[in-house]
Amino acid sequence: MQQNAADSTRPKTLWLISHERDDPMVLVQVEYSASEAVEALKRAIGGRVGNSVHVDPPVASDQVGRRYDVHDRNGWLATFWLSEEQIANDEGMLTAIVSPGARQRAHHTFHRH
Repeated sequence: MQQNAADSTRPKTLWLISHERDDPMVLVQVEYSASEAVEALKRAIGGRVGNSVHVDPPVASDQVGRRYDVHDRNGWLATFWLSEEQIANDEGMLTAIVSPGARQRAHHTFHRH
């Protein structure tokens, strides 16, 4: 397979997607280099884990698309995952159950340069 010089210099990036109970109508997505993304995922999950909070599955890996659900005594707290592609602004609700009339407000998207 032939590679273009531009392809080899372009850094591979991943998106860390966060969906949280505090603002269930909004997804936050932050672009990271592939080497930084797994550590960012682990930090995001680790920042939530504490007394009576658990994560399913319990160990974060570099598996793209694997969702990590965080729960506390009141139920679902947050979901985090890595994606190779940015999620479109009109993608719709991905992890929470909402009423049929609820409308997603927007996504917060942060590109890292």
